[in-house]
Amino acid sequence: MIKSIIPLSSIIALRFLGLFLVLPVLSAYAMNLKGATTEIVGIVVGGYA
Repeated sequence: MIKSIIPLSSIIALRFLGLFLVLPVLSAYAMNLKGATTEIVGIVVGGYA
C-alpha cells in the first residue's frame, strides 16, 4: 500500500509547490502595474488560488 501512496503524494506535493511558488511573483508583478491597488491585487491573487 505504501508503494502506491508515495508516488501519488509526491505528485500532489509538487503540484501544490508549483501553485504556491507563483503567488509571491504574481503579487509583486501586479503591484508594479499601472493603476494597481492592494484591493485589486488581493482579488487577483485570491482568484488565482
